[in-house]
Amino acid sequence: MSFIKYPLPESVLQATEQRIQWVMDNFSRICVSFSGEKTPPLCCI
Repeated sequence: MSFIKYPLPESVLQATEQRIQWVMDNFSRICVSFSGEKTPPLCCI
């Protein structure tokens, strides 16, 4: 099985910053829970 990787126009850091900005712009309250899991839950109200 082979995978073809296509370069993206933005870095992982830039994509993360855009996603965080979108959450901040679209929700009035944000609760982030940190745990030992790979993906901590995010609750937006």
